[in-house]
Amino acid sequence: MVGVLALLVLAAVVGLAWVAQRPPSSVSASAPATEFSAERAAEHLRRITGDEPTPIGSAGSDAARDYLVAELAALGFAAEVQEGMGTFTSDADTVAGRVDNVVATLPGRDPTGRVVLAAHYDTTFGSPGAADDKASVAAILETARALTSGERLRNDVVVLLTDGEEPGMLGAASFAAQHPYGAEGGVLLNWEASGNRGPSVLFETSPGNAELVAEFAASAPHPAGDSAMAALYRTGSQNTDFTVLSDKGFIGLNFALVDGVAAYHHGRDTVANLDDASLQQLGANMLGLTRGFGDRDLADIRSSGDATYFTVFRQVVAYPAWLVWPLAGVGLVAVAALVILVRRRGLTTTPRLLWGAAAALLPLLAAPAAAIGLWQALVWIRPGYAAMFMGDPYRPQLYRWALGALTATVLLAWYLTLRRHVGAVSLAVGALVWPAVSGLVTAWLVPGASYADALAATAAAAGGAVAVLAGERRPGWRAAALTAGAVPGVVLYVLAGRALVGVLGIAAGAAGVLQFALAGLVALPLVGLVIPSERPGATRPILRRPSFLAPLSAAVLSVTLTGSGLVVDRFDQDHPQETHLLYVLDAGSGRARWA
Repeated sequence: MVGVLALLVLAAVVGLAWVAQRPPSSVSASAPATEFSAERAAEHLRRITGDEPTPIGSAGSDAARDYLVAELAALGFAAEVQEGMGTFTSDADTVAGRVDNVVATLPGRDPTGRVVLAAHYDTTFGSPGAADDKASVAAILETARALTSGERLRNDVVVLLTDGEEPGMLGAASFAAQHPYGAEGGVLLNWEASGNRGPSVLFETSPGNAELVAEFAASAPHPAGDSAMAALYRTGSQNTDFTVLSDKGFIGLNFALVDGVAAYHHGRDTVANLDDASLQQLGANMLGLTRGFGDRDLADIRSSGDATYFTVFRQVVAYPAWLVWPLAGVGLVAVAALVILVRRRGLTTTPRLLWGAAAALLPLLAAPAAAIGLWQALVWIRPGYAAMFMGDPYRPQLYRWALGALTATVLLAWYLTLRRHVGAVSLAVGALVWPAVSGLVTAWLVPGASYADALAATAAAAGGAVAVLAGERRPGWRAAALTAGAVPGVVLYVLAGRALVGVLGIAAGAAGVLQFALAGLVALPLVGLVIPSERPGATRPILRRPSFLAPLSAAVLSVTLTGSGLVVDRFDQDHPQETHLLYVLDAGSGRARWA
């Protein structure tokens, strides 16, 4: 019963952390004038977003541009259309085009620099672009209105609504090269989207971000984001307007909606399908950050150091990057100390600990492999999934829960199979070797992503040591120590896994499942409290032991969730099956065909 209570407490803490990541409810248009209201922003969004795409050079794009200039001018901004040519080169490709950027300035009362609010108002050729990126544009208009309703900020505020982002950051390139502000820099807050729901996440910063992250922690009312995502993003080849402007000397933060990727660059990226809670969170953070940076001295905003940061329970936890290696080292030392303690207490032997550490690799490999297998099964049953963007269905929620149940199936089956041979203590302690080692590896390769492993290893090892010292005669203290030790790692790994599955889709769900598996390894001691060991000498087959009801139940749950997902997520008129149409020219023969 103590073990059950401990698991319930752990589940409750994870659930609270999960819920805390959700965007806040939309604020109505009757809210005070100085606050951000998603309902007011949605009025602008409906004016600039219809059923048709408005790509660069289209009549719809011209109409949106004129509306934006008129609205900003009516609010008292000095608004203009910056006409120019933009060029952008990536790898071997160069794109060029004529752009019409909207640039509007609200002078500060005693400026020490500029705060630039940036988003793009053009769309792809196949999407109305409600989330990408007109929701951000509408949020900027509502933020601008709120700013003019209160006391004037200290610093200048510049609204930059770029044209031609989708073909290749043409508007940002033109602004940086041809507008007077482009050469003078400033604090850039750029707003993007690769989905139409979920939180607006801080996924990129400029180098030397310590002061920027500190202001983010102080001024964003609903913060979301972590340095792990920023570190991994830097290793890719993606670009936004932030890429161009930061290369030209701007410093700042880059945000994006990252869930609901099935709507990205899609005909379903409409106002009706946009989550109004996401719009509220995006805009409330935008307004808070603009006021925060707008009232501080920007002369000292640049920093020579980076910060490692993450958000949990709606709070930003940040520390200097120079602590990455010491914290990773502490995690390794803590696990080593726990190994020595259990060895000296006679709870296990060195060979068994080595077997436990080696065995812990199995679920870390098997659970992601099972996730890949689940996706292959879904594509076999419903081939149309193969064409979905990022391999994410329109309604992926049940499949996401199925991935969690599948991870539990693998972990429980592995643990119960090997516990009799290796020992519960050897498996639990040996499993902690991998977060500790991973903390060191990531500290070397991607320092911003090391925090979860380092904190998980340190806390779990400390909790395990206290539990060992408490002994079996104090089950309450033992369970409390193990629970407290598991909480940091389980919370951080589960939130990371959830974010990865949302960003990468079900097709790449293996990345998120790896995080879920690490969370399960950290929680192993609590599982051991709940599922008692078989009596020595028991000879009944493995699958007939009562303890194996746990993995069997998890497997049944995973299959049920998958089947329910297939029932709920069907292709229909509002959720069409994807078809990709190409016009292919054979330049040698001069013949072309549709494919």
